[in-house]
Amino acid sequence: MRDPWPMEVENARILTGPMRSICRDRYGAFTFLRGTVTLNAVVNSEDGWELSFPPPAWEHVSVSLKHRTPTWEELCFVTGLFWEDHEIVMQFRPSEADYVNHHPHCLHLWRPVGVDFLMPPTEAVGPRRAAMTGTDRIRFGASLHAARAQLGFHRPAAECDGALKGHLDAVLVGLDAAIGRLSEITADPEPIVPDGDDDADDDDPDRTPLVGRAGAECHGDDT
Repeated sequence: MRDPWPMEVENARILTGPMRSICRDRYGAFTFLRGTVTLNAVVNSEDGWELSFPPPAWEHVSVSLKHRTPTWEELCFVTGLFWEDHEIVMQFRPSEADYVNHHPHCLHLWRPVGVDFLMPPTEAVGPRRAAMTGTDRIRFGASLHAARAQLGFHRPAAECDGALKGHLDAVLVGLDAAIGRLSEITADPEPIVPDGDDDADDDDPDRTPLVGRAGAECHGDDT
C-alpha cells in the first residue's frame, strides 16, 4: 500500500463524525468526487484495525455508492489511489457460511501483507494484445481450431440434439468470431470511454454532505 497516500486521498478524508480520522492516519473514511459520481471508501491498513486478527495482516478498502454497485473502472480508480501499480489486490467471493452484507452496493478490496500468493497465468485469460505478433495470432487461431476439434465442434449440427445442439452451435459461433477478430488485433488498446452514468445521490438533498476535507491540514509533498 502506498505510504504516504497521495494528496488526492488526504483531500477526500472525512475529519468529523463517527467515521473521522486525522491527517496521515493509515485508516479512515473518504469521499471521492469523480465526474458526476460520489465514491465512498473506508480503509483499514495493517496498523489501522481496531480488532486483533491472527496473521497475516490485511490491507482493506471498501468502495460503495448509494444507489448502485461500483463499476470495474471505479474500483481500479480507487485501487490506484491506495496501492502501487505493481501490487496485487483481490476481491473474494466467500462461502455462504461466511457471507456478510451490510450494504447492498459495497465491494471490498484486499491485500495480505508479506504474503506471496499464486496468480493464474495471464495466458489463461488470453494473449496480451501488445505482445501478439503475426505468428502469435496464427498460433492462437490454430489453438482455437484444435480446441474445436478436440471438443467435437467439427461434427455436423444434425448429430446433436435438443439443448446440446444449441449450446454447441453457440460456442462454435463464438470461436469463429474470436478467430475472425485476430486479424483486427493491434498493439494499441482501444481507449476506455468513461460512462456517463449519473449517480442519483448527487441530486438527493438528503444525502450526507461532504464534510471535513483534510487538504488544508495535509499540504506537503504529493507522492
